[in-house]
Amino acid sequence: MAQAGKCGAAHCAPGRPGSADTASSDAPKFDGPDGRPCHATANTVLGLLKTILEERAQANGGQLGVIEIRQVIGQFMEAPGRLKSFYDENREACFAAWAPGNRTVDLEADFAAKVKAQADGDPGALTLGRLQLVGLQAVREQLGERWSSVVERVRAVSEATLRKRLTQDDTFLFEPNGDVVVCFGNLAGAEAWFKATSIAREIRDHLLGCEGESVLDHLAMEPETLADASEVKADVHELPAPLSDGEGEGDLVAMVLWKLEEAERGLRHRARDYLEQLERRWQVKPRPVKAAAGIPARFAMADSDAETRRTLGRLLSMVRGDSQQLVQIDLLAIAAAVDFIGQGGVPNGSLLAVPLHCASMVDGSAYQQLAATGGKLAPEFRNRLILVLDAIPADLSPAGLSEVLRRLRAFARLQAIKLKAPRLDWQHLQAAPTPLVLIDHAPAIAHLRRRPLEVKRFLADVKANGSRPMVDHVPPGESVQALIDAGFELWSESADEQGPR
Repeated sequence: MAQAGKCGAAHCAPGRPGSADTASSDAPKFDGPDGRPCHATANTVLGLLKTILEERAQANGGQLGVIEIRQVIGQFMEAPGRLKSFYDENREACFAAWAPGNRTVDLEADFAAKVKAQADGDPGALTLGRLQLVGLQAVREQLGERWSSVVERVRAVSEATLRKRLTQDDTFLFEPNGDVVVCFGNLAGAEAWFKATSIAREIRDHLLGCEGESVLDHLAMEPETLADASEVKADVHELPAPLSDGEGEGDLVAMVLWKLEEAERGLRHRARDYLEQLERRWQVKPRPVKAAAGIPARFAMADSDAETRRTLGRLLSMVRGDSQQLVQIDLLAIAAAVDFIGQGGVPNGSLLAVPLHCASMVDGSAYQQLAATGGKLAPEFRNRLILVLDAIPADLSPAGLSEVLRRLRAFARLQAIKLKAPRLDWQHLQAAPTPLVLIDHAPAIAHLRRRPLEVKRFLADVKANGSRPMVDHVPPGESVQALIDAGFELWSESADEQGPR
């Protein structure tokens, strides 16, 4: 097993691992730069070991002691036959780590063949999803030369997730700018969007380091910067089929990329259509909040039904940063919440927490629009609302945060803030005496695993300031015990994703 560290032909080609004389003579000859191991090999070997350990644990009632773990590792290291099978099956993935040029050609050929087959057999529209690594593109400019040190690993994480989640009828392609174009073979519309969103979320969780080390850890970024750098945007476009009369795969790939860019540019012009869709059908679907002891809290999060979330997700990707558009979304969210309360959707005495964009409160013109409507709310509705300040700019001063929260007091019974990461300096905390401080599950668990003491100090400061820390959007079935042990007092699950996993 010690010989499997390098990704030369001797170790990636069929034959006994570590034996050059058993490698195929026509196998590509190359080694990882500076003698470094092939990432694909290392990751998949560890994945195989993880699978064996999980299988053994299941056979032992979910528990494994130190002795059993050592036995499994010993057997694994003495299993050349099984490792040979692994190398044979994963040879292309191993080559991809240090031969991106050849891998790109293979991906393009596969992509072109499958897209052409689907387009020829589809008289209507062909659905392609585009997973955009927007946050990473933004931080690339800040990192400068350091960006080149993460590109390969980000791509490896994305490709591993895609290969795990896509079916044999799906195909994908990396764009030169780092985006991933996915062609779903059997999904369209809402189903395609939900699956693209689920994949994007999984890639982000890996980049954040929710399941271990982040590929961005060596850059030593601050929590907020890491959260921004890990943002992954998912979108889906339906392209007309057939796409082109061209025969060459290069022409077809170029045509798909061009049409996707065209569709992306056209999306912004559809913002008004999406707003009108939301106005007609926004339906609140409350997400219960639980206290650490497991008992229900006296408020719920104002989530929405699946179709509303899909429309809202696409709209937000178009208007992010546009305060005039964001305030329209916030007004619709408040209106839907008030309507839900009026229909008896929230038990008497309970409150409903509604997220609002900070840009709507900071921009003077946008705030005037919100104040004109929010000021007309009857007390019976205003006293049942918690307004959660979301998307707080990193450069908002303590005085600015205090002013924004003061403005919110006129429209709701309580105010809360939502942070990108479990971190806020004491000056901002003192300026934000809110009953609730929310953080999404992914950054909370990622930073708890990587910087536990820092997270616990942050939670202690939050409580000392009179606020209750809450972790939001916990995946269904995920344990919250570690978060509770760290000091989070409240938590809520993510809404059920009505789309394919």
